[in-house]
Amino acid sequence: MTKSFTFRGILSMVLLAACFQAATAQAFWTETFSDQGTALTNWEHGGTNGGTINWDWTDVLAAGNWQPGDFMAPTASTGYMWFDSDANGDFAHDVTLTGTGNPADCSGKSNVHLKFYTYFRTFTGSDIGTIGISTDGVNFTYHNVPQFDALEAEVSTIQLFQGYIDMAIPEADGQATVWVQFRWQGQYEYYWKVDDLEMYEAAGAVPCDMNPDMIICDNIESYNLGNISPQAAHWSPWSGAQDSQISAEVSDEQASDGTKSMKVKKDGASGDDQLLLLGNKNTGRYSLKWMMYVGAGNAAYFNIQNSETAGQQFNGEFYLYTNGEGEAIEVVNNQQVVVGSFNYPQGEWFPVEMIFDLDNDLAKVYVAGELARGWAYPGDVGGIDFYAADNSFTFYVDQVEYVGLPAVTYNEDECSAALDITQYFGGTPNVPQTTGLFDNTTATVGADDPVPGCFLDDPTSSTDGSLWFTFTGDGGKYHVETVPCSAGANYIDNGDTQMALYTGDCGSFVSIECNDDLDPDGFGDFRAGFDITTESGIDYHLLVDGWSDANGVSMGQFCIEVTRLPDIDCAQGAVGTYTLDNNSFVCFGSDVFDILTLNQGSYTIPNSGALNGASWAVTTVPVSAGVWPPSLGAQYLGSTPVSPVPFSVSLPNDDPALTQPVILYFTPVVVGNASSGVSSPGLGDVDTTGACFFIGVSSPVIYLPALQPLVGTATFTQVVDPPGSNGAIDLTVTGGFYEFLQDPSAYTVTWTGPNNYTSNDEDPTGLEAGTYVASVSDITGCVSDISVTVSVTTPTKDPVSVKTLQLSPNPSTGIVLLNLELATAADVRVDVLNTLGQALQSTNAGKVNNYSQLLDLSRFAEGTYFLRVTVDGETAIRRVVIQR
Repeated sequence: MTKSFTFRGILSMVLLAACFQAATAQAFWTETFSDQGTALTNWEHGGTNGGTINWDWTDVLAAGNWQPGDFMAPTASTGYMWFDSDANGDFAHDVTLTGTGNPADCSGKSNVHLKFYTYFRTFTGSDIGTIGISTDGVNFTYHNVPQFDALEAEVSTIQLFQGYIDMAIPEADGQATVWVQFRWQGQYEYYWKVDDLEMYEAAGAVPCDMNPDMIICDNIESYNLGNISPQAAHWSPWSGAQDSQISAEVSDEQASDGTKSMKVKKDGASGDDQLLLLGNKNTGRYSLKWMMYVGAGNAAYFNIQNSETAGQQFNGEFYLYTNGEGEAIEVVNNQQVVVGSFNYPQGEWFPVEMIFDLDNDLAKVYVAGELARGWAYPGDVGGIDFYAADNSFTFYVDQVEYVGLPAVTYNEDECSAALDITQYFGGTPNVPQTTGLFDNTTATVGADDPVPGCFLDDPTSSTDGSLWFTFTGDGGKYHVETVPCSAGANYIDNGDTQMALYTGDCGSFVSIECNDDLDPDGFGDFRAGFDITTESGIDYHLLVDGWSDANGVSMGQFCIEVTRLPDIDCAQGAVGTYTLDNNSFVCFGSDVFDILTLNQGSYTIPNSGALNGASWAVTTVPVSAGVWPPSLGAQYLGSTPVSPVPFSVSLPNDDPALTQPVILYFTPVVVGNASSGVSSPGLGDVDTTGACFFIGVSSPVIYLPALQPLVGTATFTQVVDPPGSNGAIDLTVTGGFYEFLQDPSAYTVTWTGPNNYTSNDEDPTGLEAGTYVASVSDITGCVSDISVTVSVTTPTKDPVSVKTLQLSPNPSTGIVLLNLELATAADVRVDVLNTLGQALQSTNAGKVNNYSQLLDLSRFAEGTYFLRVTVDGETAIRRVVIQR
């Protein structure tokens, strides 16, 4: 599977319940636009428009001229309404679609919701799509759509929302006639499509005492002032003695509802130590809530007991300090370890809620709406211990509600049954927490699954092989990514995952983060991941998807790794280091990625502010410390996107128009506490107001055109003996980088020869007779090395009988004329030898006085050869050079 990338600028428990209610609520008004005539009669185009396009009806799923993709509404094939802003042209519009002929009757209805399926795609990111509700057909109350507001200007990725929108419309409650209107203010955008409208009554909260699964509903109002323990079986002091001094008291000093609450304080030598008994539960799913009041300057404490028998096992402790801050504590090896933190308001009532899922071994504790802790919970639920350790601990408890909840069966293939992975959050900073294996081989695409705009599927973004997960934010900063863990041979194809993060309800999401590849240039690391600063108490949905193209979908196993990030401010930021191989040359057809080795651990990226991360600037000059690269003007060529994870830059050398070497400077940059109005911003898109940045070492990188192969030829000077050791070689090298540099420094030469001879001189002198081999390497590493072999000889005397021995022409292109004249007839043999003395060609001339013969050496490569003529056992040697 291959993906193509270019370097830019250069050449959820509450959510589950809500989804369930929305899915099962009975609609009392619907509109599917299934009849064209009725739809155009009942729904009127209005507003103002500088162009000519109106809201219109169509049944074409892929309506639109520019990569629209299919509209996925359940009844889209039978017709829907849409406005084509792209076809409208570069004209401002404020257009409306109003259901004048199909109002809803909401008489006797309360908590009315409007739900519809929509496709909303922006170009500018500044357009506004709203929903209007009217009870007189004239005056409309407009509701913003957070899913639309979260979209940005389209730069490199499509910006669209497709899915269900579900919104409360309280102005419709009890009204006999309610009109719906869709209003779009924009200019030269893309498309807005709507279908499958319905109104329904959302289920309200069930009072505790009316809940059929209630276990304890205690508002303290029925008790007398004084010790609370003797007045109900579910209240007991730590000691078990009902009249104990450590029993908390019923008080009328504070109350969340009514006039009474339970007060926990220190009395004399011992502080109150009050148990709320919860029945020793070891299976099932439960919710425990109470209201709590801690006065200014006071503190509070509670813990979870595994058993109703006090002190057998603590399953979590929670401290609410005098400054309005709190911590979740776990005791490990007799040491208290902070495993969660939160804030709470002093001097006012606030809620505390615990969710225990004993079948799936999960627990969550919320304080004042913030997640104090979410963790793997293998224990039982015995009780809650409220304790006053010293005089600073004074607090009140009221409205205790303890109820059973429906069991949850997790199914990652369904958004509404997304697997809760909250337990992997809240860990020690920089210590990864890894889930078990997941497998998307049999995953399906749900009708409500969104299509994130950042997914780089080929040819268009799509949702394939998708799995769903959920977690509750605790206010911490995290890095989330997919990893192979123990998948082995079953690891998802190329590790190629995609991830998107949402808040909201299934089918009605607000996009928070989206990533296709950890490496923003998509070179090598196709795993998905991102950094996220969570909001405490907010439930998130995480979609993990397999990349797809025409050949199929990435399938297989993977794990999710969650790493809590430490708080890093600008003062701690640092840019990292790297090394460049191959003398900083990038061969034609290669990439700077191939020669760059990054030390990721040397980076420190701040995580304060909206935008933080690492990037690479590309310039024509070095970038000095303290200089923001885009400020260099024309000398700044661009940058990679700012990424939360340091990465090795990719810029392929693949432009056939490159005919001369080009020098580019690559500079690592770290940005902190910055902001940007676009997705995947480069450095030129970053607003550095109030930000910090760090500039690393600028390194020149030479991009080369295609180089010619190296060619080496050599001649030699024979050794004269005596005195000897006076031979020499003259080497000539062409091709490679030398053709541009025109200097011998473009290549290196290493000679080896007899008696362990070595030299790096191009033209060695003072040589003995023998065979010498030169290894020639281009300094760019972009062409192959060559070897040149030379045999340095000493002059030899011909046999006495030889009067003439001539070779012509010499050098020759391949045909050499041999003329031999002898004083007396003799047996003659002619051999052609290479520089290693090996016979390549032999001829027996017989017994002759004169011998003239054309020798065909054209089949031999260019170089030096030797002609050996043997006359009655004596030899004469001549050198012959083949040169074409």
